[in-house]
Amino acid sequence: MKALGGSQGQLMGMFLLEALVLAVAGVAAGFVVGSAAAWAISEGNFHTATLPHLSVLPLVLLLNVAIAAMAAMLPVRVLRGLQRRRC
Repeated sequence: MKALGGSQGQLMGMFLLEALVLAVAGVAAGFVVGSAAAWAISEGNFHTATLPHLSVLPLVLLLNVAIAAMAAMLPVRVLRGLQRRRC
């Protein structure tokens, strides 16, 4: 992207946005799959249904986005160090 003329801010913004979108998608998929697995296990073992608790979703989303942002910081710092070479 930098070789094609993208600015430093655009590149870092796109990288961070991608990390955050993947984090939100991971939370959504994990909540659905985890809730289904918990329901199946509780139904199979205890013959009672376990319903998902939506009250934990905001905290999990916040923590997951924070972790994704922190994990994206190292590559963003590397991107800041790259210099565009002119031929």
